[in-house]
Amino acid sequence: MDYMKAANLGDAFSQNEIGTFYWHGITVPRDKALAIQWFRKSAQQGNDAAKRNLKEALASGL
Repeated sequence: MDYMKAANLGDAFSQNEIGTFYWHGITVPRDKALAIQWFRKSAQQGNDAAKRNLKEALASGL
């Protein structure tokens, strides 16, 4: 599955996955600020995993 394409089309699951990739540097350079942007997009659509990820990311001091 092309997560980036789906994420850009508004798929909340894929947005959270892209955030996770950026958070951990999986197949992309690690970029926590960009990860938070993707988590936020997904969380705004009600994705519970993204809400947890966003909460944890923000609690880490970013």
